[in-house]
Amino acid sequence: MNSRKSQGATEYMIILAVVIIIALLAILILKGVPSIGKSGAARSSAAFWETADIGFMAYAVDSSGITMNIRNNYKDTITITKIELDDESLTTSPSLPETLAAGEEKTFTSDDITCSAGNTFSYDVEVEYTDEATNADYTFTGIGNKLEGTCAS
Repeated sequence: MNSRKSQGATEYMIILAVVIIIALLAILILKGVPSIGKSGAARSSAAFWETADIGFMAYAVDSSGITMNIRNNYKDTITITKIELDDESLTTSPSLPETLAAGEEKTFTSDDITCSAGNTFSYDVEVEYTDEATNADYTFTGIGNKLEGTCAS
């Protein structure tokens, strides 16, 4: 009769040990998730912006400013009249307005936005432009997608 009690206690201890090990593994795995999520968000942001109507093909922010390779993904020529990041209108080089033919890509730089190496950034984007075929003015906001990444050194 005593062997049954000790068998039950042993089974209980084994089950408890397995539960504790699983809990510890879950905690260790979840500790790494935030960093995985951040890099995933940056990759997702880059994928969206490369294919957006006004494409940010490459971009980098460092302590001296921001560099953006912007491509016109529309079928018609456009003239970019304003670029805003987080409601801050950028003074760019080359200066705006700047015309881009369909599929054309240009590099714009600005020292209005900076960040320290290793930090992350996340900016709301607003680009105002004119469709040269219709002379109509538009604002492209990225449909809720932010320009995200890690600051360069």
